[in-house]
Amino acid sequence: MFKRFIAILLLSVPFLALAATPVAGKNYKILKDSGLAAKTGEAVNIVEFFNYGCPACFHFEKELEAWLATTPHDMHFSRVPLSFHTQWIIFSKAYFVAKQLGVLKKVTPLMFDKIQVKREQLDTEAGVMAIFKEAGVSEVDFKSAFTFTPMVEMQLAKAKQMMLANKVFYLPTFVIAGRYKVDPSLLDKPETDLIPTLKYLLKKSKADNAKHDTKQP
Repeated sequence: MFKRFIAILLLSVPFLALAATPVAGKNYKILKDSGLAAKTGEAVNIVEFFNYGCPACFHFEKELEAWLATTPHDMHFSRVPLSFHTQWIIFSKAYFVAKQLGVLKKVTPLMFDKIQVKREQLDTEAGVMAIFKEAGVSEVDFKSAFTFTPMVEMQLAKAKQMMLANKVFYLPTFVIAGRYKVDPSLLDKPETDLIPTLKYLLKKSKADNAKHDTKQP
């Protein structure tokens, strides 16, 4: 009986390993022309399309940040806020203003906490400004960046173009090396599979780059 159990267990191992390996076309998509750069210098680019108003983005935030804190230097992570709803536009704008003022690391957790945990209605400039003040930004600097710069409007328009070009219909969506796209809707168990899939695609992208470099004369 024991030998039979061991035999069944050994036979099942390859299938378990196969099930854990992300499958192209099912668990992630291959993009032909994402318009996104594959690398920043020698580092592989990973771009997250997200929004502070997105519950799923907040759900994965803690695990994502924990992974990013341990990632190697040959990976470059960035974000693009998308406004699936009109009330999210001000959140996207807040992201670009925070980036412009160099306070993203302070503003991002505050925005998620106020919107997703405390359920505050941050649908006015005054409401967003209160968060920036909490992050140490003066009212003058905030208003100058939020109200008077065309750069933010250009970034909002560019983000929409990137959304359409990459057919981003679900948040969060990740594009790795400008070639591979994954979002929780493609995964059987997104709660446990998202980070391992990102790791897999990062490793795959590095292997792709190594093969490409080897072929260079």
